[in-house]
Amino acid sequence: DQDTGGLMLVAKKADFVRKWSQTTSIKRYQALVAPSNSSSAERLKSLAGSVMTHWRSPIGPPKGLFQDLPPPDAPRTGKLSWKQCQSIVLSVREYSGDSYTPRASRRAEKQEGDPCPPLLEVELELITGRTHQLRGQLGAIGCPIYGDMLYADSYNDEERRYVPSPELCLQSKYLAFEMEAAATAEDGGMKNSDAKLSSSESFVFELQSAWWN
Repeated sequence: DQDTGGLMLVAKKADFVRKWSQTTSIKRYQALVAPSNSSSAERLKSLAGSVMTHWRSPIGPPKGLFQDLPPPDAPRTGKLSWKQCQSIVLSVREYSGDSYTPRASRRAEKQEGDPCPPLLEVELELITGRTHQLRGQLGAIGCPIYGDMLYADSYNDEERRYVPSPELCLQSKYLAFEMEAAATAEDGGMKNSDAKLSSSESFVFELQSAWWN
């Protein structure tokens, strides 16, 4: 997703790409979301520490429609099947940064009915990795990512209550994985440098703060 910021892993050699395809990784993201109403905000808060599950349709704007459950007659296999999407909601808190304060992010005019809730900062970990998964899931529960012009309007028919963000407030925050590494037997004290020993290395990359803080 080219609109997502944060950590990016770049492979310089084809061998790394081959190993990466066989590697299990932990991917965590940080997002700033704009709840459409207080009920949506409370729903997201209630998911903290649990798994958020949706189903994505194979068609629909822009990368499929995300719903709590697929239609009863939806195919479960093939190109037209609905795909399960799962993410762990690690934490949810009201945003208190200087750049995007809740007061500054609301529209100036007064809103009738349900008051505009504050922005929420959420941290998530992917279980599945569907296209636009986090954007679609958060939009489906009425908490689209701030600055997301694709999924905010798909699930929120109300007038937009926040001034637009200059860019999508979603970034890759944490990446951890183990990868097999080749070491010569000489590294283990043996003289035959042509021999190979199978080992693995652990890698952890983490950003300490989001660009909007």
